[in-house]
Amino acid sequence: MSDEVNFRLAEPADAQAILELLVRLQRESDTFLVDSDLSEITAEMEADQIRLINQSHTNLMAIA
Repeated sequence: MSDEVNFRLAEPADAQAILELLVRLQRESDTFLVDSDLSEITAEMEADQIRLINQSHTNLMAIA
């Protein structure tokens, strides 16, 4: 197993995996909260949000 972790900017193609991770984290932990009802967010909606974040000069979404 490698100790190396790679970080990169999220891409719209990551949207479904990000949503699945958020649902899992919310289900597995009572200390992880998401403002939105994740069942109402589609992968397309999340991809649009990632596009907007990537166009921002003050925000970023990184994944490991």
